[in-house]
Amino acid sequence: MSRPLNEILTVFMDGEFVPGVMLYGLDSNADDGEPCFPYGAWPWLAGLKTFVLGGEHWRVRLWEIALPEIPSPELLWDATATTLGVLIDAGCLTAWPPGWDWREASVILRRYFFPNACQAE
Repeated sequence: MSRPLNEILTVFMDGEFVPGVMLYGLDSNADDGEPCFPYGAWPWLAGLKTFVLGGEHWRVRLWEIALPEIPSPELLWDATATTLGVLIDAGCLTAWPPGWDWREASVILRRYFFPNACQAE
């Protein structure tokens, strides 16, 4: 039996788990600019936390987006796609939603942005 999205898509905000999503972007640590979160894509936003994880030559940006409830799949996908696009436009090499391995996201984005480079795969 499948679980409702409100139980699966959660973030930890103000001491409790609430509905929400986490989105990630991998960049090279070469630019110190912070991408601007697309608040317009999330008009029902209840809270936002930002984190940066990194090493000497890499950095992963993480946005934890708290929501009052999980919206329809269409609205959720549109907001997620817009937000991942913001991360890519800000210089991230790849960006991905929860449940995706960053390597899968990298292959998908390479095929989308550089289709001729992937013909040998």
